[in-house]
Amino acid sequence: MGIDREIKSGNRNFTLIVLVTLLTFLALYLRIGAVNHSYVHAPVRADAQAYYSYAYNLRNFGVYSRSTDYLKGIDTPPKPDALRSPGYSLLITPLVSGLPNNRIILNITLLHVVLSVLTVIICFAIYRRFLPDKLAAIPTLLTAISPHLINMNIYILSESLFTFLCALFVWLFIQILEKTESKWPAMLMGLVMGYTTLTRPSLQYFVVLLVIFMFLVRRGNGIKIGNKQIVLLVLAYCIVVLPWHVRNLDAIGSMSDNYLKVNALHHGVYPDLMYKGRPETFGFPYRFDPKASEISQNMENLVAEIQRRFTEETAVHLQWYLIGKPVTLWSWNSIQGMGDSFIYEVTKSPYFEKQAFIYTHAVMRKLHYPLVIIAALTSIFVWLPYAKKLMGANALIILRFISMVLVYFMAVHIATAPFPRYNIPLRPYMHGFAILGVWLSYLVIKAGVRSKRGKVAL
Repeated sequence: MGIDREIKSGNRNFTLIVLVTLLTFLALYLRIGAVNHSYVHAPVRADAQAYYSYAYNLRNFGVYSRSTDYLKGIDTPPKPDALRSPGYSLLITPLVSGLPNNRIILNITLLHVVLSVLTVIICFAIYRRFLPDKLAAIPTLLTAISPHLINMNIYILSESLFTFLCALFVWLFIQILEKTESKWPAMLMGLVMGYTTLTRPSLQYFVVLLVIFMFLVRRGNGIKIGNKQIVLLVLAYCIVVLPWHVRNLDAIGSMSDNYLKVNALHHGVYPDLMYKGRPETFGFPYRFDPKASEISQNMENLVAEIQRRFTEETAVHLQWYLIGKPVTLWSWNSIQGMGDSFIYEVTKSPYFEKQAFIYTHAVMRKLHYPLVIIAALTSIFVWLPYAKKLMGANALIILRFISMVLVYFMAVHIATAPFPRYNIPLRPYMHGFAILGVWLSYLVIKAGVRSKRGKVAL
C-alpha cells in the first residue's frame, strides 16, 4: 500500500511538472512572439519617454530627472524632480546604455518577457492554494494567453513589473501563513511591497489595510502570525520607501510631487470620460474643458470642483463614481491608446496575422465579461459566512486577502481615472476568482453541499 501511494504521488508530481512546463512554454512562446513581431510606432514617447529619461539621466549623471536635454546633445546634469516614483526606471537603468535604439528597446522588452513568464508561474502556485491542481491550470492558462498581459511587454511601461510584483507579494503572504515560525517571508513581503509602491504609488496606503487584516486574521482564525512578523514587514517596507521621500525632501523640498495625484483625480471627474457628454471628447475630456488648468492647479481647487459637481448633479456623479467607473475600469478596450489590448499604436503585430494569437485573442475577448462578472461575485462571496463551509481556513484567508487587493485598487480608481489600462495587473486575480466561482457553483449544485457534511478542503 505504501509503495502504491508513493507511485501515485510520484505520478501526480510528474503530471504537475509537465503541466507547469507546458503552460510556461506557451506563455513564453506568446510573449516572445509579441516582442519579436510587433512594431510600436514611436515607442519612446509620453510615459515611456519619462521612464527612459529617468533611467538615462540616473545612469549617466547620477540624477533622477525626466529631463530630455540629453536628446538635444546637452551633456550637463539636469535638474532633479520627483514626478514619477523610481521603481520601474531603476529596473531598466542597467539596460539604458545610450540614446534610444532598437537594441536597447529589445533588451527592455525581453526583460519584460522574463517577468511576465515568472508571473504566470507564480500565479499557478497561488491558484493551487484554493483550487485543485488540474483546475488551477485553467486560470494559469487564461493568464498565459491574455492579450493584455502579453502586449504590455512590448511597451516601455511599468505594467509588466507591477504585475509581477503584485503576484509576488501575494505569494509571499501565502508563505507567511504557511511558514508561521519563519520571519523571512514577512521581511521579503515588506521589501517587495515597498518596491511595488515605488513602481506604482497607488499602493502606498495598502500597507495599513494589510496590518489591520493580519491582526484580524490571527485573532479570528487561530493563525500564528506573530507581532515580530508584522513589525518586520512594516520595517522592511519603510526601509525601501522612506529613502525615496527623504531624497525628495532634499531634491525638491517636499516628500512627493502631487502633480500626478491631482491630475488622476481631475481626469476622473468627468462622467463617462466625456466633457459635457460630447462623444468627440471621450477619453480626454480635460483637454476640452476651458477650466482644466484652473481645476488642476492644486488640490484645493480640485476638491472644490468635485464638491460643486456633486452638489449640482448629485445623481449623475453618484452613478458615475459607483457604477460607471467600475464598469469602465474593467472594459476590454484600452481608452487612452490604440484600443483593444494595445496602448501605443502598433503597425505590426502577431495578433493581426498569426493564427495562434488570433485564436487566443478571440477566446479571451469572448470570455472577458463573463470572467469579470463571475470574479466580482466570487470576491464578494468569500467574505460571506457560508464560504467557511466550502473551504479551509488558510484558503479562505488567501482569497479574502486577494479580494482586499482587488477592492483596494477598485477604490483607488473609483476616486481617480478609471482607465482600463490600470486593470491589466489585476487580471491574474480575476482569472483565479472566476474559475473558483465556477468550481464552487459546481460543487454546490452537483454534490449538494450541506453544512452537516463539514468542510471541503481546498
